[in-house]
Amino acid sequence: MQTSRKKLESDHGDPITLLNAFKEWLEVKQENSQEYRSSSNSSRKWCQRKGLEEQRSYEMTKLRAQFKDLLQVSLYLSYICYIDI
Repeated sequence: MQTSRKKLESDHGDPITLLNAFKEWLEVKQENSQEYRSSSNSSRKWCQRKGLEEQRSYEMTKLRAQFKDLLQVSLYLSYICYIDI
């Protein structure tokens, strides 16, 4: 399991390692959905091989969407405040 994670590791620390794992998980999900196979089963197996919990990746997907929404609202509010000046 340790060697299967080696590719994901970063010299810049755990946050970048987690980002690498998330990005690769997204690629696995995308590849499997394009092949019309059961993407959840294949991504689950990928996570097991890497010693990761797939549920954490789903949670990261939700957080990513929330951050995106917050940034869009923030930029919109900044734009509105700029116009009011």
